[in-house]
Amino acid sequence: MCGGIQFAYATAHDAAIAGIFGDEQCAEARRSGVMTTTFWGRRPALPVIDEAGWHIIDWGNRDAAINLPRTGWIRNESLSAGRWDHLSPRAVRIPALAGVEHGVWFAIDHGIHGYVVRRGSWTRVYMLTRAADPAFARLTGHDRMPVLIDQADVVPLASPR
Repeated sequence: MCGGIQFAYATAHDAAIAGIFGDEQCAEARRSGVMTTTFWGRRPALPVIDEAGWHIIDWGNRDAAINLPRTGWIRNESLSAGRWDHLSPRAVRIPALAGVEHGVWFAIDHGIHGYVVRRGSWTRVYMLTRAADPAFARLTGHDRMPVLIDQADVVPLASPR
């Protein structure tokens, strides 16, 4: 799968980012030019680009009190089978530069496919996954991988950007 990403930091995103991530993490993003976010972090969130522009949205659901799927990922098989239709998922682009799974960072060229769902006052983004190809499975040890946009091969990174 992909338990975390890095995305490009821009000062135009300060207000949205500050509402999600801590001061220290925002300061590091300003210094380095990239923001790191993981599903297992304090408040998981992902950047998305849709027809209205750039947004930061809470990533998946870890809260049993929220009536949304308790995961951060949406399997392409379940999406195709209509299991998410009742949530009217809307396709978005997650503008990731890099991803991480099991401590292994890999380059992302054009982003990851994602889906935004709403129920009541809750809005969440879920990362689309598929069965891992043999190279990704060898690299990360995981049987699922993100559905990358216009990218066939995953290239490992020596360290995050």
